[in-house]
Amino acid sequence: MLLVWLAIWIGPRPLHAQDAGIRRCVDHAGRLVFTDRVCADVDATPALPGDNAGSATSPVDAPLRYEDRSAQLCAATLDALRQQIVDAFAARDPNRLAGLMLWDGYSRRGVVEQIRTLAALMRQPLLDVADDSPVRVAQTAPSAAALYDASRPLGPQLQSSAAEIDEERQPTAITLVTGPEDASGASTSTRFALVPQSGCLWLRPAD
Repeated sequence: MLLVWLAIWIGPRPLHAQDAGIRRCVDHAGRLVFTDRVCADVDATPALPGDNAGSATSPVDAPLRYEDRSAQLCAATLDALRQQIVDAFAARDPNRLAGLMLWDGYSRRGVVEQIRTLAALMRQPLLDVADDSPVRVAQTAPSAAALYDASRPLGPQLQSSAAEIDEERQPTAITLVTGPEDASGASTSTRFALVPQSGCLWLRPAD
């Protein structure tokens, strides 16, 4: 009889305590919070309809679906994104860093695994947030002969033919440079794709 009562006591757990996957919530400060519990349990509200659902409607391997992100707090510029990354590391908050990333196409289990990886990464000191900086490409304009227009003065045409055209290419990735936890050994570089979407800049987790 004791064994029967013990079995009843330890099983089954409440639905929200089971491995029902990750839920995406928003706290009172407007920050994204990722949790495997019901949003209300962490004093937050669902970021998307259905995020309080149990495993029956939100299986752990179901792909995450996201709606328009334009109304969410996000980084509109590269400098803003860089600062949010720095702030997340300063707070040692992997959920905060996860909120800067695109998770479209990831299963809930995949998100959990990625956030665990972020948590391990954030135990290391952040040394730099680098991007593949814009490359300025100098292009020489066509020759004067090719541009000559008999109806216009020759002087301005010669000046424009000698001018150089600068073309700026926007960065497509961000690299987080972290040091070892014990301040010894080599630094580590972790690369994330930089994706513009809905007027914001987002990180794409490294595969």
